Amino acid sequence: MRDHLQAERRKELVTVARKPVRLPRGISKYPPLDPGGPGRYRVRIQFKGRQTSAGVYETLAEAKEAQKHYRRQVMLGTFIPISERHRRWNEEREAAARRKVTVADYAAQWIQALSEGPKPRKATTLVGYQNTLDRHIIPAIGNQYLTQVKQETVDKLLQVTEKESGPAAARNVAGALRAMFNHALKEKAGGMTEVPFTVTVSKARTKSTDQIPTPDEVLKAAALMPEPLRLAPVLAAMCALRPAELLGLRRGDLMGLDTDNPRLRVERQWLQKTSPPGYGPPKYDSVRTVGIPTSFVPQIQAHLDLQPDLDDDAPLFPSPKNPLQPVSPTNYREKWNAAQKAAGVGPFVLHSLRHLGLTLTAVVGGTNAEVMARGGHTDAKAAARYQHQLRGRDRELTEALGKQWEGVSSGDTKK
Repeated sequence: MRDHLQAERRKELVTVARKPVRLPRGISKYPPLDPGGPGRYRVRIQFKGRQTSAGVYETLAEAKEAQKHYRRQVMLGTFIPISERHRRWNEEREAAARRKVTVADYAAQWIQALSEGPKPRKATTLVGYQNTLDRHIIPAIGNQYLTQVKQETVDKLLQVTEKESGPAAARNVAGALRAMFNHALKEKAGGMTEVPFTVTVSKARTKSTDQIPTPDEVLKAAALMPEPLRLAPVLAAMCALRPAELLGLRRGDLMGLDTDNPRLRVERQWLQKTSPPGYGPPKYDSVRTVGIPTSFVPQIQAHLDLQPDLDDDAPLFPSPKNPLQPVSPTNYREKWNAAQKAAGVGPFVLHSLRHLGLTLTAVVGGTNAEVMARGGHTDAKAAARYQHQLRGRDRELTEALGKQWEGVSSGDTKK
């Protein structure tokens, strides 16, 4: 009898063990990771009127604990659905990846964007940026991530650049950094949410760039330059040319020298820093025709006669090494500086010759429109810069006005 009862008990236990476990509401079986492996448990909770997944768990005990935890969060208003958590995790992971963009890597992307964007930058601008990156920025901070660059990093870079290469180079570094990081912020590159620095560089100009020479000083210095270059500074001042426009001139750009209306066609500039160097359109596409005083024609003709075998496509100021290419800007600048020193004038930068030409245009009564046309400007503000007085011109005008008044005090006013 006893043996029979024990057998029945064992049978009952087996039957109970085989009964399916009744799972709590909101928890359901989930397929195992491996075929034949133990099952898993999926938890769903009521959130904003709908069943929302709260994860999959290995054991029923873990699932029950998770369900209890997340129901409490729903009550407290702190629950975040798993789909939203995954979205945030992905965003954080992507942001972390973006934060690993170095200054050097992004600089290459930035230059490419400037050259291939909807409004591609001119070659001169790209070359200027690239030179500044290669010489100053990348060697100093190229291996830093964009988000690692701080105010003190930039301040130190600008200080070192100004000390070693001068204020102009420091201003170039500041401009390139500002432009590149603003572009990076716009793209949210490197996980950037703000530009973490400001750049302040002294804009004070040196004495030589604030002043312009007189015509007499230009002629004195030009007379001491090598003969093939003597015309260059005088023509630059006479026609208000940018240095690159002067070197971009060809012999055929001189027109009507045997007429009473000699002219100069300005339609290109010489780009020394491009690879390879070559011609390009003038700044702001300021193609124009500039009048030449008839009294100046003999000097131009004498210059052309120095190399009569060159045709109209040859540079007006050819390189001594290669007559098919203009003299290099460095060579021209060095010869100009040496001539100024020998003549005891200046020093004046080459661009001051253009300032002189535009200033004289304003002094003799040129209107804003006339100054703009002669200088190839695109706005009146730029032209107005040159309507300042030439050094010493105020005294000359005063003395000239004084002569108009001679005899007035003695009563000589009758006709």
